[in-house]
Amino acid sequence: MGTLNALQEWCGIKCENYPNVEIRNMSSSFRDGLAFCAIIHKHRPDLIDFNSLSKDNVYENNHLAFEVTQSKLGIPALLDAKDMVSTEVPDRLSVITYLSHYHHCFNKKSHAGPASLKTPYVAECSSHSQTQPDSLGGLQPAKSRTEERSNSVRPCSVCASCMKHVHLVQRHLTEGKLYHRSCFRCSVCSSTLLPGSYKEGSEVGSLVCTHHLTASQNALPDYSK
Repeated sequence: MGTLNALQEWCGIKCENYPNVEIRNMSSSFRDGLAFCAIIHKHRPDLIDFNSLSKDNVYENNHLAFEVTQSKLGIPALLDAKDMVSTEVPDRLSVITYLSHYHHCFNKKSHAGPASLKTPYVAECSSHSQTQPDSLGGLQPAKSRTEERSNSVRPCSVCASCMKHVHLVQRHLTEGKLYHRSCFRCSVCSSTLLPGSYKEGSEVGSLVCTHHLTASQNALPDYSK
């Protein structure tokens, strides 16, 4: 809890004195997108005209923040502007994960001008949950842009099981992969899986809980006799 509180406090400090922005929590306080825009403007006022924004333009605010941070700062758009409009309370874990990228990026280049951002920080989308402590004791991506380019990266909002778009409220992130909550189930018994208690099944995209995986392996005939 200390780490999350520290991240929330950092966001609150960055958003001080910005009208219509108050960080009360790590979910609904960010729904209208103004808090994201305020943090960006605090560090890079050249990227956003904050005074032109309206609290009522939820989609436009979030779309602007996600587009600017991805194109100008290399921060992957882990959230979706349409999802922020459709839900009253955004998924807290998704918001925290996304903001941890902000913290890492701006702490790394604190008060830096455009010239120092020629090589932007980029986290590999498919492994943004594989993190390590930073100076805040928070989270930062474990892979670099060079590593990202050398790998085939799955789009940030695509389910690793069914390969379809995952809306914010349906997201389940585990071991660096994104799933629909409904897809993160055992293909044999349909029970919800737990981290570390499943393996990939024989069919592409299928998952099997270790209980049924062990049972199926024990059922195989022993040809060594």
